[in-house]
Amino acid sequence: MSTRAQVKIISNEKSDQPIYLYQHYDGYDLFGIVIDALQRDSDRINDFEYLNRIIFSEMIKDNLMDTTGYGISNDEHDDLDYLIVVDMANKRVSCTTAYEDRLYDYTFDYVLTTPRDEIRASCE
Repeated sequence: MSTRAQVKIISNEKSDQPIYLYQHYDGYDLFGIVIDALQRDSDRINDFEYLNRIIFSEMIKDNLMDTTGYGISNDEHDDLDYLIVVDMANKRVSCTTAYEDRLYDYTFDYVLTTPRDEIRASCE
């Protein structure tokens, strides 16, 4: 069964539209994937274009040539199980679920200074 998830990346520039990165399967893993991407290169955490690519690359790294399962959009998908928000303006990353409205919300500083295995990085 698919668990649809999306990453909404909000730029630190007011004029930029959010970018949405879509994953059709294993959405419960997407928050951890985003945490891994943020920790990979802290120098790019404030660069909207690079951060979009870094997160999407982390999402598709094992499925680079697949033609389904992932996408990029300027709109939120209408049937999501998980929504991860990377808010560059407020320097926060969060995850909500459609089932229990659970919310995990961390500052960028926390993500960058806390070992990966100590971060609650699954929306499950």
